Amino acid sequence: MNIIERINKLKEEKNAVILAHNYQPMEIQRIADFLGDSLELCIKAKETDADIIVFCGVDFMGESAKILNPDKKVLMPEIEGTQCPMAHQLPPEIIKKYRELYPDAPLVVYVNTTAETKALADITCTSANADKVVNALEADTVLFGPDNNLAYYVQKRTDKKVIAIPEGGGCYVHKTFTIEDLKRAKEKYPNAKVLVHPECYPELQDNADYIASTSGILKIVLESDDEEFIIGTEVGMINRLEIELEKLGKEKKLIPTRWAITAVDDIVGKEYLKKIKNYKVLDEPLKFENYYLGNRFEIYFLPKPWSFKLIETYKAGCVWNKSGRDITVSDSEIKERKRYAENTGGAYYAVRLAVLEKLDKMRKQATVIVKRTVDKSYDIPLGVWVIREGVRKALNKKPSKIEPDEIKNLDTQRTLDEYL
Repeated sequence: MNIIERINKLKEEKNAVILAHNYQPMEIQRIADFLGDSLELCIKAKETDADIIVFCGVDFMGESAKILNPDKKVLMPEIEGTQCPMAHQLPPEIIKKYRELYPDAPLVVYVNTTAETKALADITCTSANADKVVNALEADTVLFGPDNNLAYYVQKRTDKKVIAIPEGGGCYVHKTFTIEDLKRAKEKYPNAKVLVHPECYPELQDNADYIASTSGILKIVLESDDEEFIIGTEVGMINRLEIELEKLGKEKKLIPTRWAITAVDDIVGKEYLKKIKNYKVLDEPLKFENYYLGNRFEIYFLPKPWSFKLIETYKAGCVWNKSGRDITVSDSEIKERKRYAENTGGAYYAVRLAVLEKLDKMRKQATVIVKRTVDKSYDIPLGVWVIREGVRKALNKKPSKIEPDEIKNLDTQRTLDEYL
C-alpha cells in the first residue's frame, strides 16, 4: 500500500476531509478533497459531514476553520513551520495604540490574521471583498491591517481615508516580487496578461492587467480567451491553475513572476543564519545520508565556522541530463551569499534551509558540504520540495563519523565562489 492509498484509507476510517490551499504543492493539491483560498475552504468544511478537518495551510487557516466549525476536530499536518508571519503582525498592543489615536475609526482586519486579532476587530475581510467591506462602512476614516499593500488596493477604490496598520505590514512572500521581476517576465512574454494579487507592491499593481484574489485569478485564467499569463502570487497557485485547466482539457502558458518558493527558502534561511553564526562550532565531524525519490544525499558537517557548499551530479539519462555523460555543478558561500546561485538554482536554497534548520536545533555552527546525486529513476521534475525533504529526512537519521581521509578529500574541493 503506497502513501496515497494509506492516506485515503485513514481518511475513510476517520471520516476526515482534506482541505488544501491554492498555494500548496501539486502532490498535496491532487490528494485533497477541496481546493481553494482559506475562507472558501472553511466554508466548504462546514458543508461536509466530516468529523475531522485536515487543513493543509498555515496556522490562521486552521484557526479560521475551527471558528467556523467548532464541533469538528481540526488538524494541521505540521505545527512547526506553518506560522504565517503576516498573521502575527497585528497583536493587541498595536491595535490598542491605533484605537487610542483614532477612537472613531472602525478596524477592518484581513482574514489572514490570528483569532486573537480577529476578536478585536469590528469586521474582517478577504482580498476578494476588502474594498466592498470598507465602502459598506459609514465612517469616513478606517483602520486597515495588517497588509499595507492590500490597504493600498482598497484606498484606490474608495473615497474614505484608509489608515494602514502596522507600518510596513505585509506578506513577505509577495514582498519578494519586484517591478524588475515583472519587467523581465514581460520582456520574455510580451503578449502575456499580468495578474497580480493585491498583496503585491503598489508598483506591481499599477502595472498589472488584473489585480485579483487567488479565486479571482483562477476565474480570469479559466474564462479568458488569452493564452499566456504572468502570475504575480505564490508559485503554488500555478499548480491549482494547471489542475483546473487539465479538467477542462485546456493548456495555457503560466509564467511565475518569480519562483517564490526559492525566495522564501532564501529569506527564511538568512534569518536562521543570523542566529547560527552566534553558536559554538560543532565538536566533531558528522555524516548524514539518505536516498529519496531518485536523489542520493551525502551531507557532511565539519567542525569549522559556517560555510556551505552544494555539489550536484546529474547522472546521464536523468530528467535534467539527456547527454551521454554525467554532469557536476556546484555553488557555495563562505559567510553569506551575495549573488544568486546560478549553477544549482533553487536546490541550493532548499538544501541550505534544511541544513540551517538542523544546525539551529543542534545550536551549533559548522562547515557543511552536501553532495546530491540525481539518478536515472528521477524522470519527472517534482520541484525543490523533493530536495528539501530529502535533506531533512537525511538529517533526521543517526549520523556516522567521517574518516580522516574523507575529510581531507572534502577540504581539497574548491568552487569558483570560494576562490573569489
